Amino acid sequence: LALYALGSGKIERHHVDAIVGDASAREIDDVVDGVFCGMLGRLDQAFTRLTAAGEDSDTLIGFVIRHAQALLVARQGMDAGRSSAAEASASMRGMPFTRRKDIESALNRWSSDQLGKAIVALQGTMANVRRHPQLARQLATRALWNLTMSGGRG
Repeated sequence: LALYALGSGKIERHHVDAIVGDASAREIDDVVDGVFCGMLGRLDQAFTRLTAAGEDSDTLIGFVIRHAQALLVARQGMDAGRSSAAEASASMRGMPFTRRKDIESALNRWSSDQLGKAIVALQGTMANVRRHPQLARQLATRALWNLTMSGGRG
């Protein structure tokens, strides 16, 4: 890592990602965080790369559902006054520190009610994707774009 970053003056996140990061896991994180942070370009770019590489749309929807469920639990803790968005994002299990700002942003953007509705919508999309595998990519894309653009408003 030090040799890779040699000459740049300091080691930064992109150096770590280039050397030790799991590219597909990073892409999945970009899909998830793109949706809940309202970053359509980030979502679209990562989703396109993953599906072009053969990742199934229903698998990606599954990752988004699980993240929405984790956000819902954290958001409910915030609603009950047990934590702030920063504290909730820091305490989410299995989340690397590099994603904390995105998680905090998502927690501030989405209410518990909106996350609940998003989970129901995503579960419906999962069922449709499995029912119509020939349209899986298009159905998943539409659902993820809709959630991203709604930004927790509805």
